[in-house]
Amino acid sequence: MSKEVELGEPTFTESIDYSYANKTIKRLGASITLLAALLAAYFDAQTSQEADYEVIMMGLGSPPQFMSRFGAETLIKAGDKYLLVDSGSDVTQRLWQLKIPLGCGDGIFVTHLQSDPGGGIPDFLLKGWLSSLFGGRKGKFNI
Repeated sequence: MSKEVELGEPTFTESIDYSYANKTIKRLGASITLLAALLAAYFDAQTSQEADYEVIMMGLGSPPQFMSRFGAETLIKAGDKYLLVDSGSDVTQRLWQLKIPLGCGDGIFVTHLQSDPGGGIPDFLLKGWLSSLFGGRKGKFNI
């Protein structure tokens, strides 16, 4: 003998709260901007010529993966020196879109040891040594 039980319609009341992630992204952005200014001043002091610096935000990143946002990578150009702040898995594609050769990098600063800021380091390092226009690195590289 079986008894029929009515369960009703399923309801979904849980919603995703991105407020913490948004605050984290804003804090990370402010930290990267401050770091960029400090590192640019450092590189500017080490160049033999008077040089300007440029901070290039290559992506803003977000918790949900959007291809249009890319990772949170920042490129700092001070004179003839380039420093990459974080190197996500999409860094080589983004540099190529910006027409910046991968061999340009003099170093990478990694903000924390997870895959989102460091997943593209092997690709960036290896492709930077190619002899084509895409690579062309000739000197040492610092991490």
